[in-house]
Amino acid sequence: MTSALCGCSAASMAPRAMIGAEAGRGHASPVAFARRGTLSSQIRDSEEAPMAEGMGIKRLDHVCWAVWKIDDVLPLLTDLMGMEVVARFRDEEQGYAGVALRVPGGNAEFEVLEPVGEDSFLVRFLKERGPGLHHVTFIVEDIERAAAAIRAFGIEPWGGVRRRHGWDETFIHPLDSGGVLFQFYTEHHEGPAK
Repeated sequence: MTSALCGCSAASMAPRAMIGAEAGRGHASPVAFARRGTLSSQIRDSEEAPMAEGMGIKRLDHVCWAVWKIDDVLPLLTDLMGMEVVARFRDEEQGYAGVALRVPGGNAEFEVLEPVGEDSFLVRFLKERGPGLHHVTFIVEDIERAAAAIRAFGIEPWGGVRRRHGWDETFIHPLDSGGVLFQFYTEHHEGPAK
């Protein structure tokens, strides 16, 4: 699920508040990680994975990489990393084309987007920031609950809650997260018109 919301300028990407180590929460040293393994292996190996109760996150859906040309990076992902293309899509109105790839051993996908047309939000993004991480997307149980949890945390969901054909979504803007666009969505299936 991709939205055309992140036409952010480079200047607007600076975090509003310090997060992580700068905020006093600190991070483990590389030595500590070497002794205990990666965080993902600890979570995977634990009896119960921690859940984001307040937001109702069900799982990571995908991570998105913005590039100038998908075909230039596809061999890296498929031939070297063993990802499998599961879908190709194009949205002329929003100005992007994309590919979804299945990641080996996981239940999340990796998405790659390229701009379609010179007025695409991705052209602006790529000119200002270059190819790289565009957004991280989570599936949530209920989009209104997720938006309420974001507000309760002191952040206004970027763009509010948006209703799309087949899903509802909301975002945390990179200015509010320390540099990453987070997307949250809930799928819904619309029945026949009555």
